[in-house]
Amino acid sequence: MSPAFILTFLVGLSLVIWIYLAIFHHGFWRRREFLSPASDLNEAPSVISLTPARNEENVIRRAVSALLTQDYPGPFKAIIINDNSEDATAQEAQAAVTDTHISGAQDRELTIHDAPPLVPGWSGKMWALHHGYTQAKAARPDYYWLSDADITHASNTLSRLVTLAQSDDRALVSLMVTLHCKTGWERLIIPAFIYYFQMLYPFRATASPRSRVAGAAGGCILIRADALDDIGGLEAIKDALIDDCTLAATVKAKGYNIWLGHGPQSHSLREAASLSDLWNMVSRNAFAQLNFSYLKLIGALLGLFIVFTLPVLAVGIGLWGANAGLTRLGLLSWGLMALTYLPTLRAYKRPILASWLLPLTAQLFMAMTLHSAWLHLTGSHAGWRGRVYGQKHP
Repeated sequence: MSPAFILTFLVGLSLVIWIYLAIFHHGFWRRREFLSPASDLNEAPSVISLTPARNEENVIRRAVSALLTQDYPGPFKAIIINDNSEDATAQEAQAAVTDTHISGAQDRELTIHDAPPLVPGWSGKMWALHHGYTQAKAARPDYYWLSDADITHASNTLSRLVTLAQSDDRALVSLMVTLHCKTGWERLIIPAFIYYFQMLYPFRATASPRSRVAGAAGGCILIRADALDDIGGLEAIKDALIDDCTLAATVKAKGYNIWLGHGPQSHSLREAASLSDLWNMVSRNAFAQLNFSYLKLIGALLGLFIVFTLPVLAVGIGLWGANAGLTRLGLLSWGLMALTYLPTLRAYKRPILASWLLPLTAQLFMAMTLHSAWLHLTGSHAGWRGRVYGQKHP
């Protein structure tokens, strides 16, 4: 077989893959999964929010204020777990109480616990959440709301989460919050990050009991207390690096219904000022996504090359060699790629022309994944909020 035939075959394969992704892959790119309006919760169940916090003094005050000003009609209190912070995280969290009193918002109970030092076998975030969970169990709430210390929510968010959980019989409801997307590198990478996440964990498939796909976004998860107890609490996923999706998979495997949707009224306050910030965010867990398999790493990189990179190369080679057929195949694949990217770009207020840059971000994510594998190989795992565990995953 000639090189030209092989290249044409591979570009044709890329086009077939994009046709499948655009039409048959659970509509992953359409962004149709949103919370419904809150219903009348006459007998609203009790909820305790758990927020792990480590060195969050710059953002936690706004995050806690958003929790304390929820208009939820039922019993609700917030627990902050200060995980050995080296700054004024606890003081800033407490200051949020004063802020809400001044604003005249409904008085909510806030408790701040200091987590014990991290013990071996636990990831940092799971250890902090586990400590809060054990403290909250005595109150016997109906739901736990896991909300990160750098996330703000609209005042009706909890009511809408509970409404969906109850009306649709969902033991776990999660929101992919709107990430910070203002710096140059964020504008390039953040929409692509969300797009790739949707491709890996199609939201519609996550909600379907007939599918084994199970995804969640750790910034905002509402989970029924009995379901969390049934899986063995947070100890069941104590060493998970991708803790949110692992939690969702564990709950769904137990036979519970789950749901994952978009949260345009919930926002991350964490800014990635440089490429290195975003690079660390992805490379920290990318190899864990592949179950630390070097064979899967090779397959993933080859797949990314064929699906995202090859169409662009085909257009260039086709134009240079006056090969109209190759050029058309490449443009069709590239065009379908750009088309499926548009809804995510619109959500982040990015221009339409940015859809054609998706192959460039794919190259960056390939490099980040390789770096993630290198971190694993050298035993330099970056832990939660800067901890380095210095040991390989078993």
